[in-house]
Amino acid sequence: MISMPQSASFMVDTFSSDVEVEGLRAGATLDAFSSSVALRDVEGTVDIETFSGVVESDGHRGSVQLETFSGDVQLRNAALMDDSHFETFLGDVELFLSLDASFEVVGEEDLFGGLASEFALRAEEGRRIAGNGGPRIEVETFSGDLRLRKQ
Repeated sequence: MISMPQSASFMVDTFSSDVEVEGLRAGATLDAFSSSVALRDVEGTVDIETFSGVVESDGHRGSVQLETFSGDVQLRNAALMDDSHFETFLGDVELFLSLDASFEVVGEEDLFGGLASEFALRAEEGRRIAGNGGPRIEVETFSGDLRLRKQ
């Protein structure tokens, strides 16, 4: 276990060790090949690249830049304050957002065939809008699904 000030920025590069990050206020950069990543109560920009690990986050406030080949992604209690990007080849992306969240989902038209949303979404070419719009959630996937849940 590594302990550090909450305001410190965090960067880790690992091959097969699982990573847990809690309570940071300056974001994190994680490069994990075959590792699971768990984030709790993290603020700021989170930049994650993994090949096959599962990524779970609870209580993130900020933006997410994530790339994975076959790992699933689940964000609970997420407050996406800025534009976020999720790229996956085989993994699913599941976002639990506040009941009154406003956002815009952007992606190729075939993405929307694999989209399950508990939010009312207005369809426009290349995007779906919830509420008044807001931060962009850009998703690229080959065979993964996107699920938007109310929390």
